[in-house]
Amino acid sequence: MPRDLEHDRLLWFPLDVAARAATDHLEARLRFRTLDALIHCAGSQEPIGQVGATTPDAWAEGIQTNLIGTYRVVYAALPALQGAEDARILLFSGGGAFNPRPYYSAYAAAKAGTVALMETLAAEITKNVTVNCVAPGFVPTPIHAPSVAAGLPVQSDDGSGREMAQAVACVRHLLSEQATGLTGKTISAVHDDWRSITPERVAALNASEVWTRTRVSAREGVLA
Repeated sequence: MPRDLEHDRLLWFPLDVAARAATDHLEARLRFRTLDALIHCAGSQEPIGQVGATTPDAWAEGIQTNLIGTYRVVYAALPALQGAEDARILLFSGGGAFNPRPYYSAYAAAKAGTVALMETLAAEITKNVTVNCVAPGFVPTPIHAPSVAAGLPVQSDDGSGREMAQAVACVRHLLSEQATGLTGKTISAVHDDWRSITPERVAALNASEVWTRTRVSAREGVLA
């Protein structure tokens, strides 16, 4: 285990989220446990390329990892989360969830599906567990290595660690008492004012269409 992940309240072990046997092991590992939070950010941006240049098998593998793998982890952890008084599920939505992502069609489709899964879970679960997505922005991790190898432009890291720190701060806020009860939202660590989420604002935010997939209606003047 990495030294900076050691904590007496943290359960950590390597897991292939795309493998049924691995998530079955997770379900067994969590049986009779109570979880306060699940943060799921595992994923892969492959296959990379135009839709016609990828293969159906590679495309399906991307969906298996990024969407079905997310479902499997949530399914395995949900009983343990429902045993807590106030549990949080945070899923990472990533690029392409709301906008086209050329050359990353499987990743974009899976992340859009992840947001739909999150919003559906939030509507199904009426107490104890809240469910939200985080769009972290660019963070310098090995997920970008295939893009570099393919010669595609990748945002560079300035070495300050600012991007990672911003994503972590957003996650911390969404796990804090300030965001108690907030559910069904996708929050951008870079573009959204997540620091303004407070207990006094949660009910109004939940009742609004802010930070959701809801379409802008023509009645609002878009086509006027």
